Amino acid sequence: MGCVAMRLKPVMSGMNLAGLARFLWAVSVLWLAACEPDVLVEQPRDDADRIKIDLPEDQTPPTFHFPGRVRTEDESLNKFIEQFKEVCLRGEYGQYRLKVSRRVEPLSKQQFENAWHAVKSVRIELIRKLEPGTVRKLSEAVGLSEPIYGLVFRTRLRETVRTRKADRQIVALIFKEEGQWVAAPAPRDIKDKLRRATTQPASTQPATSRPSRASR
Repeated sequence: MGCVAMRLKPVMSGMNLAGLARFLWAVSVLWLAACEPDVLVEQPRDDADRIKIDLPEDQTPPTFHFPGRVRTEDESLNKFIEQFKEVCLRGEYGQYRLKVSRRVEPLSKQQFENAWHAVKSVRIELIRKLEPGTVRKLSEAVGLSEPIYGLVFRTRLRETVRTRKADRQIVALIFKEEGQWVAAPAPRDIKDKLRRATTQPASTQPATSRPSRASR
């Protein structure tokens, strides 16, 4: 699926527990049915704080790892990722909906809850600002504008989830709508490119993340 022809087909119906877990991050995000740029999903803002899922007291929440070496120079973006994480871990479904792009259909409350129970851990591996040419194609296709970041993270499912692949690598886009950061699925060509980037030696990757203290 190319960027210019970016269309996110509905994938929610019939998705099993492992599939939901893959997606929630977006504990994945990230993700769903796309709309045309002028057909946006209205998210419930007024009562968002009251829409939560019931979390069991005897189950450990998913763990989340956001290493300093992958954080960006943009503190507002780092903060958004931290907030998204906290919203998901606390089971705040209404707030989760507000952090997903209006261009996609978010998980239902039940699907969100199922994913919370399935995910054991999430680790962010890469955050990279997309190149101007890629941004231009996304702008022409679905109306996105700079800055747009690609986010690669790895999820591990709980041992109780029956699946052939408990460890999965997920790729999402992060961009702004109405001045606020939101998340959405990444098209296939961007996914492939960013996944390859996670296997490159650090010295060959563009410097888009914050330098470590040792390198300053």
